[in-house]
Amino acid sequence: MVALVVTIVVLLILASISIQGITRTGIFRAAEDTKLEHKRAAIATTLQTKLKINQTEQIRGTDEEIIRETYEDVKNDLEEIKKAGGKDIEVSEVTSEEKDGKTEWFFEVKVDGDVYKVGLDGSDYLGKEDELSPVIQIKVVKTTTNTIAVTATTRRNEGGKIEYYIKEKGSTNFNLVETTDQNEFTYTKLKQDTTFVVKAVAIGKNGQKKASNELEAKTSIVPKLDSNDIKFAAKPDTWTKESVEVTATLNVNGQTFSLATSKNTTTDWVTSNRQIFTSNGTMYAALTDGNNYGITASYEVTNIDKEKPEIKSITATTNTIKITATDNASGIKSYAISESSQTPTKFTIVDNTKLLNKIIENVKQSTKYYVWVKDEAGNISNAAEVTTATVPKLTNANTTITKTPSDWTNQSVTAKAETTEKGYSLQTKKDNGEWQNTDTQNYTENGTIYARLWDGTNAGEETYANITNIDKAAPTSTGAEIKNVTAAGYDVYVYGVKDAGSGVNRVQFPTWTEANGQDDIQGSWQTSTAAKGTKQQDGTTWVYHVNITDHKTEAGVYNTHVYAYDNLGNGKYIFGQQITVPKVKITYDELHSKWRNRKQKTNSRKKYTTQN
Repeated sequence: MVALVVTIVVLLILASISIQGITRTGIFRAAEDTKLEHKRAAIATTLQTKLKINQTEQIRGTDEEIIRETYEDVKNDLEEIKKAGGKDIEVSEVTSEEKDGKTEWFFEVKVDGDVYKVGLDGSDYLGKEDELSPVIQIKVVKTTTNTIAVTATTRRNEGGKIEYYIKEKGSTNFNLVETTDQNEFTYTKLKQDTTFVVKAVAIGKNGQKKASNELEAKTSIVPKLDSNDIKFAAKPDTWTKESVEVTATLNVNGQTFSLATSKNTTTDWVTSNRQIFTSNGTMYAALTDGNNYGITASYEVTNIDKEKPEIKSITATTNTIKITATDNASGIKSYAISESSQTPTKFTIVDNTKLLNKIIENVKQSTKYYVWVKDEAGNISNAAEVTTATVPKLTNANTTITKTPSDWTNQSVTAKAETTEKGYSLQTKKDNGEWQNTDTQNYTENGTIYARLWDGTNAGEETYANITNIDKAAPTSTGAEIKNVTAAGYDVYVYGVKDAGSGVNRVQFPTWTEANGQDDIQGSWQTSTAAKGTKQQDGTTWVYHVNITDHKTEAGVYNTHVYAYDNLGNGKYIFGQQITVPKVKITYDELHSKWRNRKQKTNSRKKYTTQN
């Protein structure tokens, strides 16, 4: 029973395999392949027909023109291919490739994954797209001194890669430079004036590889530079002790090249148009492509000087310092002088010289000075020091001052100074005035004459003499008053009469009444003893008594003025006042009269009183 069941199962399995073979891998599969072959043949025939038509119509056309016309015909009329069974149709661009020294023009048509090639030789089915190798060609687009630019044309390489190779002509092996998906590539950092061989390999997405044609390309030469092509500029371009920056500027178009500079011809090139020099040397300039250098131009730096000048000798007088200094390179251009030993920042310019002999004038006496010289490059010498001499002092021992006149005077006084010192100017001044190059001063009032020696810059210690014998001021007073006024006259008191100069000589009191003008004023009252007051014991108070008998015994308003005079005749008005002298008046005393009548019964009497 069991054996029967097993037999039945085995028969069923064998039957199943047999049916599958018949339906899928057998008769049906063969029918599908036959149908595909008919479709491919129909499409190839359609493409061949369009090619023949265009060859007939373009009988005088070039290979390229015939193929391009066929391309347009196919691209614009896809219905014919669809009738042959095509569904997904893609027409590639017209291209060419070198074959046996000839250029073959063609284009490809992709129909449902099948690839057809249309060329002058006809239309061919190439195979299925995902099973074919890619196709690649390269051409050199551009060469420079250090680059070769190529363009790769590929087919059936969508999603694939391209390897770019290079070698120098004559070398055995290629060097792989880059693997990329780009169809344009530039070989860089190449030697100038060299022939290279380049090629490319397309690597399809399916792993299939195809090498391109090999091409030769030669790099060009970096242009040379001469003196007319470039301009050098040094900063500074004069003597200096510091660094010098040299800049190079092209006078011509550098094209694609950069300017490079160096301090020697073989190494240390930098892509910069400048170099910094700390000592004298040569700057070289050349065009570069980043890898190669052209023939150079050069510039000599000769203006760096770091050697100090030297002060050989230094001497001094009271107002001058003489120096002798030398410099072996850029030459001395300035000097400085200071009372401080600290190196100065300001210098006095002189004409450039290798040997400097300089007298520095107008320096201070009795002073320690420090002197430096500086050369054209800015190097400063070590300091040299010297102390200046001193202008002699004027004293009573070497100087005489005389005054003319020497007695009291109200005129001018001339003062003259004389000295035994030689080699200097004798200067004088009066009071707070300016010093003058004269030994004489004139005085119209008291003052002081000063004298000193002068070297043109410095002065020695001065001497002086006071001028005290000029008196042009009248005496002064502190006050005055009228006292003791009676019908007979009055007294005039003047207080504090003093004179700072020659002394008080007199005080005059001219007096007159208002009646009849000044007919009663003292004659020559300025000097007469009749108008002169009397000095009191205190020495400064003067008194004058006015008596009406000296003025026609007139009563009423009197005028008295006071003038003070010194021993040189200097006088001035110091006081004046009007005074009323009362008249004599006779009055009757009634009380007295009654008393007398009552007592004596006698005649009444008269009594004189004054009335103001």
